[in-house]
Amino acid sequence: MTTVDCTWTPDGRYYVGHTSVTVSGRTCQAWTSQSPHSHSFDQDDMFPDSSAAAALNYCRNPDDDPAGLWCYTTDLGKRWEYCDVPSCGQSSQFSLYRHVFRLFCAASGDPTNLVKLCEVKIIGVLWNIIRRSFSRIVSNNAIN
Repeated sequence: MTTVDCTWTPDGRYYVGHTSVTVSGRTCQAWTSQSPHSHSFDQDDMFPDSSAAAALNYCRNPDDDPAGLWCYTTDLGKRWEYCDVPSCGQSSQFSLYRHVFRLFCAASGDPTNLVKLCEVKIIGVLWNIIRRSFSRIVSNNAIN
């Protein structure tokens, strides 16, 4: 699946991109690692990737911090730091959702028929994001 290195929510809650450096350029520590900084953010349900292991050392927001994406750093002198991930625009959001629908549903290019063409169960957060956002996009007539 193609990842988009931007976040479509202000807090980055559902971000699954690959940014792994902080605002000051420090490398992020893997979420499954307890070194150099120990932490309790290792439960799979804290991550939109489906697991802490899948989140690797990417910037995430496992505690729903309103200030946004962050990570523990590999720097002994700096425990954690925020990440700078740009916001996706409306068109980027729609492109991502359309891509996800096509991947899971093998749908045609007609976005108005995507829901009709496919009855799938995409578990967890991803399905809820897509369903809510797709409805909002359709109701706003944002589909080209």
